[in-house]
Amino acid sequence: MAVNYFGSLYCIRAVLPAMEQQRQGDIVLISSGAGLIGIYGYTPYSPSKFALRGLAESLRGELKLMKINVSIVYPPDTDTPQLEEENKTKPVETKMITGTAKTWRAEKVAFEIVQGINKKSFTITPGIEMTLLSRFHSLLAPGINWYMDRIVAKNS
Repeated sequence: MAVNYFGSLYCIRAVLPAMEQQRQGDIVLISSGAGLIGIYGYTPYSPSKFALRGLAESLRGELKLMKINVSIVYPPDTDTPQLEEENKTKPVETKMITGTAKTWRAEKVAFEIVQGINKKSFTITPGIEMTLLSRFHSLLAPGINWYMDRIVAKNS
């Protein structure tokens, strides 16, 4: 929470007065696929990314009339040093759950984010997997939970 939620909140608080004065700006919050659905092994991480969604949704409405656009990004696993380190200690169950998704290059994720900002999109979801998860989470959740529970049960 200190890094993902409060770090984002404090950055917004630092730049918002200038944006409000200019009556323009773009705020982009970086969540995660793990901010759309809780994933085994991400208990410390997922809630902080879910919290960003609530922040983005609240700010979107409050800042819209000031022409300050708010976006939230749900990137897939991205080939970064952070993911490389994370994979060293990730539980086997988590590796099996996340291993079915394609890992994206950071440059491609950045390109998708810039496109979303230019379109003034609230939700930016690079790739079909994140798009489907974002749009159909409530419908997909029972099946996804069943799938994850089976993986965890096999490895317990």
